[in-house]
Amino acid sequence: MKARDLREQSDHELAEAMAETRNEYDNIKVKGALGDEGANFVKARILRRNAARIKTIIRERELKSHG
Repeated sequence: MKARDLREQSDHELAEAMAETRNEYDNIKVKGALGDEGANFVKARILRRNAARIKTIIRERELKSHG
């Protein structure tokens, strides 16, 4: 997920993407904690970075609207 593509989305779409990303990340972490060998830790890292990108864009919009 590119930041450029995320910036084109609405606030509502970003909130949905964030919820979906966090849900996927949590599922992978639970699988890993239970010892599931199919847990994909590379995908977990990608999801964590995507969540950070989404949070950054949300925060940029908050700052822009306040000042």
